[in-house]
Amino acid sequence: MQPPKTTQKRADIVNAAILEFQELGFGSARIDSIAERAQVSKRTLYKHFGSKDGLFDAIVELVIDESKEVEIPPFQTGKPFAEQLVEALDSYVAAISTDEFIGLSRVMMAEFLRNQEVSRKVLERSEMQNAEFVALVSSAMDAGEIRAADPVYATTQLVSLAKASLFWPKLLLGAPLPKASEVRAVIEDSVAMFLNHYRPG
Repeated sequence: MQPPKTTQKRADIVNAAILEFQELGFGSARIDSIAERAQVSKRTLYKHFGSKDGLFDAIVELVIDESKEVEIPPFQTGKPFAEQLVEALDSYVAAISTDEFIGLSRVMMAEFLRNQEVSRKVLERSEMQNAEFVALVSSAMDAGEIRAADPVYATTQLVSLAKASLFWPKLLLGAPLPKASEVRAVIEDSVAMFLNHYRPG
């Protein structure tokens, strides 16, 4: 079934804005050019988004929504927690390493460096994107698998270990992901370091 025309137009405008922001940066991007790329009138663009800032907000929402789609299973009693973390981190890394997600993140990153207010707002709106991961870690703490600590902070540490080798080089340098066996090795090392730091007792 074809999407409604209004939904398709909105998607076309967002995709055109992503290309424009990637090529020229947020500051130099022009509404006229975005409308032309999307093959819509400026009036239609303003009707959907109101402004260039509105378009940027829509891109931010896309990035957050992409992150939220990562499925992290709940804590499973009786299953080795290291195995659960490897599976969760594997799903997370796969989701944030796609070319689409990297492209969206680059658009956001360029604006972060220019506008601290935007950075603050995006970080606040992104706090819930790791909610399922945090729940997994929190449940493991409650079950005594790892020592008690701030689960949000602990989850951030774990995710950051993997992102340092698998996300940031691709985002900042355009480096391709290592082969699957090397990705898994990084993930397993990250989990091992995390569990060693948070071992109970």
